[in-house]
Amino acid sequence: MHIEHGFGELVLSVWLCYTPISTAQKRNHTFGFLSVKKAKIPLLTAIAWPFIA
Repeated sequence: MHIEHGFGELVLSVWLCYTPISTAQKRNHTFGFLSVKKAKIPLLTAIAWPFIA
């Protein structure tokens, strides 16, 4: 999933991966990666982070 700013600039990406760990593939490990572009004012990113994550 990608979220872009109104001008087409990428501001947030979410990547998910499921890796089976059993032969019947009924169990898996789930991994996630969140990539967020920092705001021009660093304090804004720190304040918004609890809502983003």
